[in-house]
Amino acid sequence: MSLAGPSLTGNEIAITQIKDTRLSIGLDIDTANFGAQITAQLNHTVLNNKDNTLLKDELLVSYQKAWDAIPKQSKDKLMARGGGQLSDARLEQLSSNWTKYFLMHDHKIYLSKLTVPTLVLYGSKDTQLNPITNIPVFEELLVGKNSFNEVHVMEGLNHLFQPANTGLMNEYVSIQTTFSPLALNKIAV
Repeated sequence: MSLAGPSLTGNEIAITQIKDTRLSIGLDIDTANFGAQITAQLNHTVLNNKDNTLLKDELLVSYQKAWDAIPKQSKDKLMARGGGQLSDARLEQLSSNWTKYFLMHDHKIYLSKLTVPTLVLYGSKDTQLNPITNIPVFEELLVGKNSFNEVHVMEGLNHLFQPANTGLMNEYVSIQTTFSPLALNKIAV
């Protein structure tokens, strides 16, 4: 069973997450794409770094170059949402061994080897692992291999399978439902 599981590389997931969360907070598609471009540039820097002692400096340069390429109107919108600088916490995260592993990890390698019946569930409001981008890979690698394989999107649910308004992470703690009974029923069948 895969509950809101990844099927893309970590790099692809990180870029999609930024775009999706920016759209979910009301930013226009162009501004969301600019945010995703910054993430893509930072990820490229992490993936191509050969000397960890220089990585933080390389990330700061990479961020500034990507930021400078954004039109002022989109910069203003991103700054209103906390953009405009690479925080120390984000810099630490990007510099970690885990981040490099995550960005490089290709889930398709493992999914293609599955031979057991597999149920794949996503929430339609999942902004962490977008069903639209992840499901096609699951369908390509699983559906047809085994007559018991199923892929479903649960309407109105977030990444944690809670009924959601936005699907954003900051909404998780305010939702009373721990796990949707509809999702539980789908699992039980």
